[in-house]
Amino acid sequence: MTDFQRFSSYFYPDFWLKDKNNKLFSHYTNDEVYLFNIDSISIYYRHYKVQVDYYTDANLAVSLKVLEQDQSRLHAQSTLAYGEVAVNAMATIFKKIKFETHENIGSGPIHLPEEELHTNAAWIGFSEALLGEIGTEDVERGLVGLAHVLQHVAPLFVMCDPMDLHVIPQRKAVHSQEPTIFLYDRYPGGIGLSEQVYKEMETILTQAERMIVSCPCESGCPSCVGATDDGSKGLAITLLRIAQGGSTYVS
Repeated sequence: MTDFQRFSSYFYPDFWLKDKNNKLFSHYTNDEVYLFNIDSISIYYRHYKVQVDYYTDANLAVSLKVLEQDQSRLHAQSTLAYGEVAVNAMATIFKKIKFETHENIGSGPIHLPEEELHTNAAWIGFSEALLGEIGTEDVERGLVGLAHVLQHVAPLFVMCDPMDLHVIPQRKAVHSQEPTIFLYDRYPGGIGLSEQVYKEMETILTQAERMIVSCPCESGCPSCVGATDDGSKGLAITLLRIAQGGSTYVS
């Protein structure tokens, strides 16, 4: 192990791939691969340049529970709120995603311990009546598309890295049993990011709508609601307008 150097830093599981012996992690960037050998005491690394046209990401199975709601404001069919949450997240599979086009060109299983986090979050809760008005499947697709947009827009308004603020949609939130999108700080105890998101939520939602509407795609693409052709673009716009107190339907 003499060719490894000691490395001590916190890492997020969605950056890493694990080998069949559950000891070697790797992280791919544009021109380098970082290898981390994990033992019970230390983390080591080495790196070398390679030519790759993709990066790796992971699907996280996230369970989020609201512990306390500190602030909220109501609209006709939605609620904006902020408070303390408990998050349990586990990386389930990794994906190889091509640069520029964001195509998924491969995947595989990974085995990492569950991440437990007590932090703060802002969230957008939608009335359960929408499930009947729009349809359960359409609401779910709209939540996923809107979460994709907010993951890119919200960090700009709190001046943080996108990895510092995580966005997850839930068809039925534990605390309210309603469709909800959570934006939570990825740091223990929170560092004020989601609180600022809550304060700026209307502005963030307005900018998110402008971003989707201005995108030239027809039904969705990686630049707005994600790579999809199932009508998620219109559904995300509908939910955005509802979150801002507007109409259920897109004109």
